[in-house]
Amino acid sequence: MLGRFVVKFLYMVFLCCLVQNGQCADDPSHATPQRSAAMPAAVSDPTPGRRVLEEQAKHLKKENFTGLLDEATVDSWGVGWAVFADQTLPFDHPDKRLNINKLLGRLKDLAKTRSDDAFNGLYGSVLVLKSQIGAVHEDRLERLTREYFSSDAFPIRSAYVKGYDVKVAGIQLGGIATVVLPGGQEVRYYVKTHGGGRLASHSSAAKQVNPVKLMVYNVLALSGFGCPVHFFQRSAERCLYSNFRCSNRI
Repeated sequence: MLGRFVVKFLYMVFLCCLVQNGQCADDPSHATPQRSAAMPAAVSDPTPGRRVLEEQAKHLKKENFTGLLDEATVDSWGVGWAVFADQTLPFDHPDKRLNINKLLGRLKDLAKTRSDDAFNGLYGSVLVLKSQIGAVHEDRLERLTREYFSSDAFPIRSAYVKGYDVKVAGIQLGGIATVVLPGGQEVRYYVKTHGGGRLASHSSAAKQVNPVKLMVYNVLALSGFGCPVHFFQRSAERCLYSNFRCSNRI
């Protein structure tokens, strides 16, 4: 009797995972937008990722550095300049991150003996690009969070995000969203990427979400041992968890 109940319960949980949280699969409304063939590479109002991509191509050119340093020195760095010009690769592609880190390491060594304005300006532009890369992921996370809680995918209609703070604890990139429900009640939701997704720092390439983890969250919620949890995503590699801690309602 007990065994039959357990099997039935697990089957119910599995169905809930498929139906209630289907937005973490290939939901077209949440998928990465596809660029049409007729759309030009540069648009009048580019996304933050596109802007960083264009800044990389503009500032991370070999000639920008050989104009200030001798060509033999720049060649000795072993930087793959062509990867920055390739705008078919995302701005945070592993090859781009590898080469920008290599470039920053060489510039940091040179900064010990160079202090002129021209060098400092060049070095500073690379540092700014490095920080912008990290900021794009934080901006996207906040934007996706705000869109989810005000969309039809969120079970409670007419809710919205009143405030959003970046998560400071833990290694996964995340945030804390204060959501206002239709009756005026405010609930604090804790948002984070999945275990193989974007980290708060030193991220490697994001991996696809493990569906077993999604099921575990649902099992905990339905059994009463965990709080309600929602899943939303930009892609299969960037699935986000959102739950509230039961004792932390405002």
